[in-house]
Amino acid sequence: MIFKNRKQAGQKLAGILEGYEQDKTAIVLGLARGGVVTAEVVAKRLGLALDLLVVKKIGAPGNEEFALGAVTQTGTGFFDDRIIDYYGIDKEYIEQEQAKAIALAQEKNSLYRGDRSELDLTGKKTILVDDGLATGASMIAAAKCVKELGAQKIIIATPVAAPDSLEKIRQYIDEIKVLESTNLFLSVGQFYRKFDQVTDKQVQEIMKTN
Repeated sequence: MIFKNRKQAGQKLAGILEGYEQDKTAIVLGLARGGVVTAEVVAKRLGLALDLLVVKKIGAPGNEEFALGAVTQTGTGFFDDRIIDYYGIDKEYIEQEQAKAIALAQEKNSLYRGDRSELDLTGKKTILVDDGLATGASMIAAAKCVKELGAQKIIIATPVAAPDSLEKIRQYIDEIKVLESTNLFLSVGQFYRKFDQVTDKQVQEIMKTN
């Protein structure tokens, strides 16, 4: 399945989330930045409130795109110990990168939220939306975070995901909704005709109007 863009992916994703339509106990959270574009469409289609969660990946030394783990603005994180041990990455590097990532996530959270109050998910069915799952590190960090923030049920919703990442994430969530998962997965971008980088300004505009 190839999506035209993140918005079209959101339209299709909303179609498999109809069981949550107009559910006043449910909320849609987009993972900033790319996931917020998809999440906005899902929230509007289902008639649900929209909010966001900032997650920052922590990359390997010399290869920032290769995620060792991820952290959210609350400091909650996930690290893949198998990868860290395999590549012999030292604890000091992890601690330094973690501190920088948390600080950046907090900065972006303040930028995106504006006057919004901080997240309170007590008793909420929380639908976590991203534009795709590659390693799954960001989504696991997000799932752990919303659990700590009081989410009553955690639903992962994404247009596309690597099969091994879905298996890795199951223990952290209650339900998975995904449109495409194939062993031919190389990157999230391969499933989109248009996959431009989402800017801070775009996220700010979405949050102002929702």
